[in-house]
Amino acid sequence: MLDLLQSIAQTHRDLFLVLHLFAMVIGLGGATYTDILLVRFLKDLRIDAKEADVIRTMSKAVFCGVVFALVSGFMLFAAEPEIIFAKPKFRAKMLIFAVIMVNGYMLHRVVLPRLIHFSFDTEHYLISKFLHLRHAGFIMGAISGISWYSVFLLGGFSNLALGFWHLLVGYLATLVVGIVIALMIEKKLKGASDEPL
Repeated sequence: MLDLLQSIAQTHRDLFLVLHLFAMVIGLGGATYTDILLVRFLKDLRIDAKEADVIRTMSKAVFCGVVFALVSGFMLFAAEPEIIFAKPKFRAKMLIFAVIMVNGYMLHRVVLPRLIHFSFDTEHYLISKFLHLRHAGFIMGAISGISWYSVFLLGGFSNLALGFWHLLVGYLATLVVGIVIALMIEKKLKGASDEPL
């Protein structure tokens, strides 16, 4: 069975590569557009039913990108597993992709449903009083965008001569910067809503 799978993967490698690139376009594009929409929709500090429906549609597109990326990525890996697994870039991509899946689940199944029809003018928390729901939405949006672009860039630079830990530290540093910027945007939006008319 494994031999057959490897034979299919090797024979149709170009097909799985195209499918993998297609998955990245869908996932990366969907995640980028969703982040842009979130910031736009949250300008009035609310997400109404129509806006929520648009986000759900984009979420489905991102989910399709994840599924296609998993299937095509597995087949590309199956073609030459020893060679691919030895590459630090591949291991970093897999770790970041795991972050994408966990973060995506939390964002679209836990946070976004609670953001619909709720006012940011009142205090809503995701975890006790340690994390505001509005903060969580911006943080997870930043994690999503940065992670998708990280996977995309790692896939694009085939001769990247960096070790796994260098890549991981770079990714984490970018995440921290992205989260800080996201929270600054959230604070600015919240501050604008508090100003008297």
